[in-house]
Amino acid sequence: KSAEGSVQVGMNFQKMMENMKYAAAENAAVFGTPQPKIFVSERTPEGDLLVLRAHAAAREAIKTICPEVKVGLTLSLHDLQAQPGGEAFAAAAWEEEFTHYLPYIKEDDFLGVQNYTRTLYGAHGQLPAPQGAELTQMDYEFYPQALENVIRKVAQDFHGDLIVTENGIATADDTRRVAFIEAALAGVQNCI
Repeated sequence: KSAEGSVQVGMNFQKMMENMKYAAAENAAVFGTPQPKIFVSERTPEGDLLVLRAHAAAREAIKTICPEVKVGLTLSLHDLQAQPGGEAFAAAAWEEEFTHYLPYIKEDDFLGVQNYTRTLYGAHGQLPAPQGAELTQMDYEFYPQALENVIRKVAQDFHGDLIVTENGIATADDTRRVAFIEAALAGVQNCI
């Protein structure tokens, strides 16, 4: 670090490529995958299954060593709302976002819930936010009621503790942030 506060970073790309080849071979041997799946890119069914299996194995290992330790994971979930004709789309989206995880998390002690907004579905799929709806800097609909709705829906199928791990909005206007948080917290209070 220099006096001006900058940081110099160097990367050895040749070594990185060698490491990637090694990782691919190791992945194939250990997980049976043809190549490593990168989880910061688009989610794949294969990558999702690896994460779920790794979570179940980690939970078992942790509970074997320290049975009193609480184990769980966190999911980012939308409040999926079907408009007339959108029921099948909303159900399919909920299956992808939450329900397919249940066999792997049913023995967890808790589930962390991240929620920021709702998603609407109509007869032809996902809908934009309603005309005139307030949008955040992330172009999400300002909809703090989503957190309560998601907690209630998750609690129908997951019977461990629920922990809100993330919620809020991207905005430069703190008065809107406060309004969002107050409304979201009121929804959490309604669930208790």
